[in-house]
Amino acid sequence: MGLRPERSKVHERNTQRRLIYYPPSQETIETYVEKVCKAFEQKFGAEYGSKDMQVGLTNFLKLIAKAKVRQLNAEFNKENVV
Repeated sequence: MGLRPERSKVHERNTQRRLIYYPPSQETIETYVEKVCKAFEQKFGAEYGSKDMQVGLTNFLKLIAKAKVRQLNAEFNKENVV
């Protein structure tokens, strides 16, 4: 799971290049959380594998990913404006 950059289209007359980061998909985050919660459940107990724990961790990771994407996009595009 990670943030993935993608280059936007560059117009012929415009030398400005933009890099746009996107957060992991909902499916990617949910798959990751499921694996983490299963591992925690085996190591620390059943409460770590509960649906509430999975929903909470999923929401937390989505929030963190969105914040990091905003930060990366703002920093990169601020530095690379022609």
